[in-house]
Amino acid sequence: MAEDIFSEENEPEVKEPEAAEEELDKTDMGEGLMAERDPASVMADPFAVDKSKAVDLVARGLDQQISRAARETGEKLNAMPKDNIMIPIDKQNPHDSFVIVGINGYYLQIQRGKKVALPRPIVDLLIAGGYGPTLVR
Repeated sequence: MAEDIFSEENEPEVKEPEAAEEELDKTDMGEGLMAERDPASVMADPFAVDKSKAVDLVARGLDQQISRAARETGEKLNAMPKDNIMIPIDKQNPHDSFVIVGINGYYLQIQRGKKVALPRPIVDLLIAGGYGPTLVR
């Protein structure tokens, strides 16, 4: 006959725990976890007050780069051949007497209704902007 696997004789003996393991001290465990944590993952306290004055080096560097680009663009535009044009006065807005055009931080303020000499890239921008510059001789 088949052996009864559910009989009490086949049960393994379970030993009573001799003594419960001593409980870990929670402060020690917290200190251990803090020591194992990656320092880069620790977020700074958002409510801490930083008394030092912030210096924005990036913005200062960007301002210098923009100024340099504007200066170089102005020099290139001044070296280009110029066309004499006139921007007509806007009939819908007669008080708008100037048109402002900017390239790489270099800005030109052009008066409407007056003959001005402008480089060809500026004239192209005025045409693309719909200002309707007229070539005058």
